[in-house]
Amino acid sequence: MLLAIAIVASLGPRISNVVVSLTIAYTPQLARVLRSQVLVLREATFTEAAKSEGASEWLIAFRHVLPNALSPVIVQGSFTFAYAVLTEAALSFLGVGAPPTSPRGAMNSTMGGRSWCRRPGSPSSLGSRS
Repeated sequence: MLLAIAIVASLGPRISNVVVSLTIAYTPQLARVLRSQVLVLREATFTEAAKSEGASEWLIAFRHVLPNALSPVIVQGSFTFAYAVLTEAALSFLGVGAPPTSPRGAMNSTMGGRSWCRRPGSPSSLGSRS
């Protein structure tokens, strides 16, 4: 998160800069997961069997290793996306994230400054007399 704050602070508070900074900050996690899976699958018996049958390195990589390595990357990507959303909200809270004119930053300004949970009839205000 500190890397994302530093990048956005140096580039300016625009939504494209936030996306670039979050991409730079969270790409190494996905790369580590993919590399570890490729190293494990490279030594698997089915890749050795494909080598013994005379398959090329590219064929082994795209037909055997890559499909088996993608499932952990997809799972890690879903967690990383959730962390990126939280980091974007933290950057906006600190004032270095998306400006209030962008769709993400405009959610609060469209409410007219009022909180949705204080409106009469909302779930959090039922039963309270404030």
